[in-house]
Amino acid sequence: MKAFALVSPGNFGWTEIPDDPPPGPDEVVVRPTACGICASDVHYWLHGRIGTQVIENYPFVLGHECAGVVVELGEGVTNVTVGQRVAVEPAIPCGRCAPCTEGRQNICPNVRFLATPPYHGALRQSILIPAGNVEPIPESVSFETAALCEPFGVGIHAARLADVSPDETVAIFGAGAIGLSTAMAARIRGAARIILVEPIKERRSLAEAMGFETIPIDPDPVERIRQMTDGGVHTAFEAAGDLRAMSWVTAAPRLGGKSVIIGIPTEDTVPLDIHRVRRAELTIYNSRRSNRTLPEALHLLDGPAADIARMCTHRFPVSEAGRAFGTVSRREDGVVRAMLMFD
Repeated sequence: MKAFALVSPGNFGWTEIPDDPPPGPDEVVVRPTACGICASDVHYWLHGRIGTQVIENYPFVLGHECAGVVVELGEGVTNVTVGQRVAVEPAIPCGRCAPCTEGRQNICPNVRFLATPPYHGALRQSILIPAGNVEPIPESVSFETAALCEPFGVGIHAARLADVSPDETVAIFGAGAIGLSTAMAARIRGAARIILVEPIKERRSLAEAMGFETIPIDPDPVERIRQMTDGGVHTAFEAAGDLRAMSWVTAAPRLGGKSVIIGIPTEDTVPLDIHRVRRAELTIYNSRRSNRTLPEALHLLDGPAADIARMCTHRFPVSEAGRAFGTVSRREDGVVRAMLMFD
């Protein structure tokens, strides 16, 4: 089939990849229509790896935040029909390991995840995927907004993992798609005050338009947060994949507070002020992707989280993926989430 793939590190091009087999029982074929560019895609584009996950063979197809149209059904599929608009959950857990049986499919060691080597992503003519990984899109939700379900699901999972509760105060480092998604999820859970820390003016403006407080990173965001919240927030989230933010996320919570790391840093090791952590008796969570959040995300996008659609700030045809990835990697023009649109 035709795909717009990495043909070598940093270089995209149209290419042919092997066709998928026909759909088996409980499988569907989806024709992608919209696909967001995630920070993990950019890592693979720039470096060919994230930690031990390395692209060994090119061409390799990126993209996992997608929505599209069902074009073929396998035997026994009843949750969708041919021609139906659907959002796609990119993670296919094994369903048999201990994490899966404990309801933590997001940390399944055997997971197949779109655009994570060796599994091709969504920038291709069609995707063969289990029927349980697709969900019908409400009429009020566009393809590109539905493609935001994956980053929104990351925010939903992170807020759930930290058990953000009514009346809590929250700080989020990074007002990109993951930071804004986490802010929205925290708001829906009833957080009393949500402060986003972001260096890019356009992103702060978008966050403020969505009803959130923002502060820049200079001169000292942690001290500012402590002053604003009488000693620190209940929960701080790192949503930037930035070394400074990795440090700030354990400094901003109050004594006995919580820190949640969501972002993916370029570095393989991150320094930690262990004395601050132990003296404050902080609880530190590492949040991995999302976990069975697709139905909830779509339901919320059709209601109290409709503002998530604002995160789609830039649109490019798939053929201009190289330009789109460059814009995202350099954080140009206030980009939050760039969307690749198929013809």
